[in-house]
Amino acid sequence: MSVLPNEHSGEETSSLFSSPKTASTNTSSLNASDSSLLEDISSKNMAPKDGKANGKKRGRHSSALEALLNEANRYNSQYEYALPRGFLRDRNQDKKLHEESQLEPQGVRKTATKPKKVKTKSQASKTETGSSTAPSSKFKRDRSRSSSRSPIADNDAFPMSQSDELDSRTTEDNVKRHVSHSKEVNFIDWNQVPTDLKYDIFDIANLKIDEDIKDIPVPSISLTSKRYKDDSSVLKVALRSPLYPTYCEEYHVDFSKDSRIYNPMSEIGKLIEYSASIYLPVRYANELKRSVIPQLNAAFDSSDDILFAAKVNEYNKIIEKVPRSEVIEHLAQLKTLPPSFIHDLLHIVYTRSIHPNYKKLKEYEAFSNYVYGELLPNFLSNVYSQCCLNSNSVFMDLGSGVGNCVVQAALEYGCKLSFGCEIMSNASALTELQNEELIKRCKLAGLKLSPLEFSLRKSFVNNDRVDELIPQSDVILINNFLFDSDMNREVEKIIQNVKVGCKIITLKNLRPCGYTINFFNLDSILNRLRVERFELKEGSVSWTHNGGEYFISTVLPDVDDSLFDPAMRKRNTKRPTHYTR
Repeated sequence: MSVLPNEHSGEETSSLFSSPKTASTNTSSLNASDSSLLEDISSKNMAPKDGKANGKKRGRHSSALEALLNEANRYNSQYEYALPRGFLRDRNQDKKLHEESQLEPQGVRKTATKPKKVKTKSQASKTETGSSTAPSSKFKRDRSRSSSRSPIADNDAFPMSQSDELDSRTTEDNVKRHVSHSKEVNFIDWNQVPTDLKYDIFDIANLKIDEDIKDIPVPSISLTSKRYKDDSSVLKVALRSPLYPTYCEEYHVDFSKDSRIYNPMSEIGKLIEYSASIYLPVRYANELKRSVIPQLNAAFDSSDDILFAAKVNEYNKIIEKVPRSEVIEHLAQLKTLPPSFIHDLLHIVYTRSIHPNYKKLKEYEAFSNYVYGELLPNFLSNVYSQCCLNSNSVFMDLGSGVGNCVVQAALEYGCKLSFGCEIMSNASALTELQNEELIKRCKLAGLKLSPLEFSLRKSFVNNDRVDELIPQSDVILINNFLFDSDMNREVEKIIQNVKVGCKIITLKNLRPCGYTINFFNLDSILNRLRVERFELKEGSVSWTHNGGEYFISTVLPDVDDSLFDPAMRKRNTKRPTHYTR
């Protein structure tokens, strides 16, 4: 790439219409200026003082420069983020090794001595007895009870391993508790500010027609039946629906079991509090808040199975005396919802459909384009709002996994169409399971479900349906965190026909550092993107608790002005953010 001097700052910036080196460029070839520079240096190093050739090889500096230029020729600034290896790492490493060799005395060779193993007291006792003392059953019971109540205790007693990455979404929601202004601990956050409804989310017309549930969703008891098998001593409760009085869902109530993966008591508590917060008319909701909810929370915090089951039965009696017509009329007048309601409903769907089979999602090739990872609901709500997603929008997720992002866009924002494309067979199968459970749960909750469409077991590359919907899409999500350069080129081709105003959400910049307009990319969509970088908060993705960055690229009608800024055209040597534990 040719380089022009900056007259004002003295810095070097890339020429606006300079030609980049592509993958097809011969790596051994040099441009004219580089070749002349090498010839000049070579002639100086090889020419003797008396003007006669002495047959010596070129100097060390000339060889190093030639190697550096050869490697720079292979560097493609449009799709790669690393500098040539020889520029920083090899040179510094050779210098460090040279300095160490100068300091080391001749004839002395360092030998690594193996540290002497010291046997600790606990190891000695274990060796003598043959095994360590097993903890008592009482200790196990106490620890499992505290883990279901305190998220802090969970994190300390059970540190998360890599195998639990996909469980983080489920575990966090199971143990989370909220403190109200009156210092009461509740299952949902009563202090959260209700948000205006994005669309008419309640299906009032069908609620007036259908009085019974025909398609039964997966019951909670099916998730916990393996814990108890034929143990009939475990308490069971039936939770009545506020919309369909004839439907009850069975739950196991047992605080002695480890409920970090799935906590049925926490789910019961949330559903009862959402009944008071959303579904029931005011006078019935107040009765529930006064006579059931405080004691239900107290039973949960004290791990009292009997009291907890008694309060669930008392809730059922209140629901039985509420006229269904009053509930429907109350929902028709509702204008706001707690922000957590949609997230908790999606969590219920997730625990029934995805989590029992989550190990299948780990069957992928590491560090490939097909590594599985999830964007979590809180992050999605924020980024969808940033992109002004609404009921008239067409949403597309390229690489949709099990469909979490697609179903949340449909349910929370009521998109005109929510579309996802996924190539992995296991993730595609779980998408179908989640979609079936979502339809049933939305029916049970009295919610409308906007149109959903998936292209499963197919790549989004050379996909006719993707190519058809791309020009119509208003918001496109691409989790390109581990995409290689070849896949990034394919993504660039796919989004070439997006409409003006479309917003593209990515975890890596579609227009990487060092990108410049040149003769070969004048028509590229990357020239018409206004890229905005945002901080990714902690707990936004499934593969790490740490934060990072994400980008929203808006398609402009003309070339982005920032590409003509010399400071922006200068190649940035900053490394991209690494998401690690």
